[in-house]
Amino acid sequence: MITVAVGGSNSRQWLYPEKYKFPIAEAAARLQWGRVEAAKPDLVTVEFVNDAGLKADEVERVYGEILRRVHGLGAELILITPHFTRMAMMGFHTQRDKDQRPYVLALRDLATRHHIALADASARWEHLRKEGIPYITLLNNGINHPDDRGHLLFAEELIKCFE
Repeated sequence: MITVAVGGSNSRQWLYPEKYKFPIAEAAARLQWGRVEAAKPDLVTVEFVNDAGLKADEVERVYGEILRRVHGLGAELILITPHFTRMAMMGFHTQRDKDQRPYVLALRDLATRHHIALADASARWEHLRKEGIPYITLLNNGINHPDDRGHLLFAEELIKCFE
């Protein structure tokens, strides 16, 4: 397994770094799709909580390009929906609100239409309310960084893609 992630980045910065500049120069140098190509992956997993503001048409365009590039490598793709963040960032009034982020809904739709595996971490985070667990307690900083329990939810959803 090779991790090429750059914390704080979004999909457009990976696809089009010349147009969507990353603010930290040393990290920006690592935002290169060529790093993905050089890894010669059999499988690529993609999750960008920082894409949460994308509209449905942007998801189609941007993630369509990701799909095209990954398939061009001869690799499989698993899309991962993002975790929950601070209520205001989610557009929530309570921690019991349903996830209606256009980005998440569009990712689910894209995965279905293109027959792409989907690890639906967002659905798992949404389910926490039914378990009596305030999702905010799984955020290290109370804003947007999951703790180990929050990261475990991602792993559990990914494993489902292989069952």
